[in-house]
Amino acid sequence: RNAFNLLHSSEKLPEIPPDLPNTVYELLTQHQQANLSLFELAKKKHWSSSLKLRFSKRTYLYNKIKERAQRNPGNTAQERMQNAALAMDQEKSTKSMNEYLKLRES
Repeated sequence: RNAFNLLHSSEKLPEIPPDLPNTVYELLTQHQQANLSLFELAKKKHWSSSLKLRFSKRTYLYNKIKERAQRNPGNTAQERMQNAALAMDQEKSTKSMNEYLKLRES
């Protein structure tokens, strides 16, 4: 809770690579390792437009993984998230992440 409050009121920037990873599973791993969920309610007025866009794309896909995980098998929440990401990678097939993102949004 304290970390959340600190991020919400600070000007700390998330470290987000400029390009989406090749797989949904990689996106899940990167999102969790960088604790990007902590930045969801952070003030973003000092973020560059490109950082906001990168964050928005990743958060959108991460939330889709969470939705899918509710319907996926697994003993733990982490297992369900991983299984959801792997299932989405199978759906994605040979499409790029940006192409897959556009399909998910339509």
